[in-house]
Amino acid sequence: MIRWDLENEYGRRVGSGLYLELIESPGIGQKVLKFSIIMPQKRVHFE
Repeated sequence: MIRWDLENEYGRRVGSGLYLELIESPGIGQKVLKFSIIMPQKRVHFE
């Protein structure tokens, strides 16, 4: 199991969307996973 803090390699939060992940294991093969992330919307208050 791998935990992901939902940040990219630059330390920025990822956006909502459909993501693909390629997992490779020597001697076993490859697996492509599809997953979606739905981030909560931020409310902007105008004055």
